[in-house]
Amino acid sequence: MGLREQRLNTVESYWRLTVYKSCRCLVLTTLNVPSVSMLSPGLRGGFVVALGLIAGFVVLSHVRPVHRAEASSGPHPTTTVQRLSPITTAAVASVAHDPSSVPVLLLNGVNVNKPIAGSGATTLAAAGYTNSTPKDAATTVPTSTVYFQSGYEADAAAVAAVLGLPAGEVQPLPSPPPPAIANAGGAPVIVVVGPDAPAAQGA
Repeated sequence: MGLREQRLNTVESYWRLTVYKSCRCLVLTTLNVPSVSMLSPGLRGGFVVALGLIAGFVVLSHVRPVHRAEASSGPHPTTTVQRLSPITTAAVASVAHDPSSVPVLLLNGVNVNKPIAGSGATTLAAAGYTNSTPKDAATTVPTSTVYFQSGYEADAAAVAAVLGLPAGEVQPLPSPPPPAIANAGGAPVIVVVGPDAPAAQGA
């Protein structure tokens, strides 16, 4: 039996004993009343039974509220609310387009006196990227970078693979564009060829 049940039983026993003593005194006092003592034994017995029923009702009316009061003062059930972690939407990689439909801008960022961008355009055309434009970059660059517009990440990765550039050099086109890109011309994929590119080394 738990502590709470023991407390309830103790309080209930106390109330029962108190009400019982009060009702007993009431019965004895009533029986000594001259008008009651003159009644026949049968009527006096019925009178005692009626007082007993009243006493029982009084006991129940006092004990039940105690149970409810004690129960309400006890510990309440604890409802555990599980917090859902925020839903994270993973970035969905873009789907590569038909190479012939992807305009590619190749910028020579090594030496304007060498046809490095043209060499890269030839390599791309052999892989199906026939819509490529070779130009010179506005400035020279230390390493190659393949930039892409939104929705052309997969195409930029494919272009980098064709040109022999590592995937780490593929990145979204920032705003504003880097100094080497004077005018992107709306091309979704822009390659700034640096000295690390195979096209630059073979030129």
